[in-house]
Amino acid sequence: MTSYIGEFEATLIQKTAASSLKRHYPSGRFLDLSDSISSETAFSLISMTKCKGGNSKINATSWVPCYEEEEEEEEEEEEEEEEEEEEEEEEEEEEEEEEEEEEEEEEEEEEEEEEEEEEEEEEEEEEEEEEEEEEEEEEEEEEEEEEEEEEEEEEEEEEEEEEEEEEEEEEEEEEEEEEEEEEEEEEEEEEEEEEEEEEEEKKDEEEESKGGERRRKEEEKRRGQEIGEDSLRQEIADRRKN
Repeated sequence: MTSYIGEFEATLIQKTAASSLKRHYPSGRFLDLSDSISSETAFSLISMTKCKGGNSKINATSWVPCYEEEEEEEEEEEEEEEEEEEEEEEEEEEEEEEEEEEEEEEEEEEEEEEEEEEEEEEEEEEEEEEEEEEEEEEEEEEEEEEEEEEEEEEEEEEEEEEEEEEEEEEEEEEEEEEEEEEEEEEEEEEEEEEEEEEEEEKKDEEEESKGGERRRKEEEKRRGQEIGEDSLRQEIADRRKN
C-alpha cells in the first residue's frame, strides 16, 4: 500500500532525517538539518511508503530506494571502474612484461653486441699480433739480407785482396822468371864462353897434343931404337892403362 504526504511534511522529514539518511546514503543531496521531527518518526514514515519517482508531489521515501538504485549503479560503476582499473593494471602489467621482455631483448642484444665487440677486439688483437710478427720477420729478413750483403762485400774484398795478391805473386813470378831467364841467359853466355874456352883449350890441347905426339913419336923412335920396339909397346900399354 502506498501512502502519500505533502510537500511540507516531506520537507520536514528530509530536514529531520538528513543526518541519519546521510550516514546510510552519503551520495544523496539533503536540505539543512532540522529537529522538527525525530529520526524514528521519519524512518517510521519512510518505511510506510515506497518510491514513486516522477510523481508531482515529493514522496517521503523517493530518495531511499532510488538512492539504493543509485548506489547499485554506483557500485556497478565502481565495479566497472575497478574492472577497468584491473584491466588497466593488467594492461600495465602486460606493458611492464612487454617492457621487461624488450629490456631483456635489449640486454641480450647488448650482450651480443658486447660479445661481437669482444670478438672484433680479439680479431683486431690477433691481426695486430700477426702484423707485429710479420714486421719482426721482415726486420729479421732485412737483418739477414744486410748480413748477407756484408758477407758478400767482405768476400768481394777478400777476393779483391786475393786477386791483388795473385797479381803480385804473378808479378813476382814474372820477375823471378825474368831473373831466371836472365840468369839462364847469363849461364848460357857463360856456358857459351866456357864452351868457347873449352874449344879453344881443346884446340890448344890438340895442337899441343899434336906437337907432343910428334915429339913423342920422335922420342919413341929414338927410344925404340934404343930399347926396342917391344919394350916401347909395353911401356905405351902401361901408360894407357894408367
